[in-house]
Amino acid sequence: MAGQVANEGQNPGNISVANPQGAGGQSSGSEAPTEMGSGAEPATGMEQPGPAAPPPAEMPAQPTEPDPVPEEPEPIVRPPLNCGAPAPALQGGLQGCQANDQGDVAGQSWFLWYTGGSGCMTAYDNLSGAFNAQWNNPGDFLARIGFWFDETQKFEELGEIGADLRFTRQGNAGGFSFIGIYGWTTNPLVEYYIVEDSFGNGPVQPFGDQLRGNFTVDGAQYNLYTGNKQNQPNITGTNANFTQVVSVRQNPRQCGHVAISEHFRQWQRMGVNLGFAKEAKILVEAGGGNGSITFTHANVTVTPPQ
Repeated sequence: MAGQVANEGQNPGNISVANPQGAGGQSSGSEAPTEMGSGAEPATGMEQPGPAAPPPAEMPAQPTEPDPVPEEPEPIVRPPLNCGAPAPALQGGLQGCQANDQGDVAGQSWFLWYTGGSGCMTAYDNLSGAFNAQWNNPGDFLARIGFWFDETQKFEELGEIGADLRFTRQGNAGGFSFIGIYGWTTNPLVEYYIVEDSFGNGPVQPFGDQLRGNFTVDGAQYNLYTGNKQNQPNITGTNANFTQVVSVRQNPRQCGHVAISEHFRQWQRMGVNLGFAKEAKILVEAGGGNGSITFTHANVTVTPPQ
């Protein structure tokens, strides 16, 4: 048949094959070869090809095991804030004493920055988010704990942002001081404060910014100040222009909940818009002096949108 492929043991082209003698037979030495034509009996003892083996049956595809779903980390359950309870004793902790020292502890990030003088910050591995800080004649000193964000979402996309804080302070803080909430956004670049207290030298008009108005949050009145800073140091690590936004509580406190997202909404109603979330932390800032502060409760919380 046209196109047939010869199998091993077949005789294509009717090639002549010698006929072997039976047992005990003698050869004359001049036998003619026996022609194997169509219908000729095959030589005795010659192995005949069997029928072609059928192709192996295809095995059914085996179901693949799905990739394991990573387990969600257990949520961190923070203890409730109790402003009337005795302050807990703090032991151990992770200390930094160099500008730009930072780390992670109990699910939050801490960061220390200052110019001139000296200072230290100690963050404690407990669910209350405790830390303390000391400074000695700095030009500007900031110690803070809370969250960094990846600058891909705005605060309203992240959810409801809040903070619980409780602290005691000693000494003084030079020419200015802020205790409360601090952070940055990018695009636009904005530095923001929510000031809950100070070292007796609270901001009457912080940084020379302009008063935009006032509003009520957490049962108290806050004044809102804004200003434009030109070619100044900022969170990007270079000098740049940015907007500064400062909410100042008119009756200071040392313990309580701060509804951070509600401040953001009030600012927006007054025409002040933030960018993509970079940072939200609990802060102490001192503009000199010799003092210290101990936060026995310092938690920032993010409740994702439903």
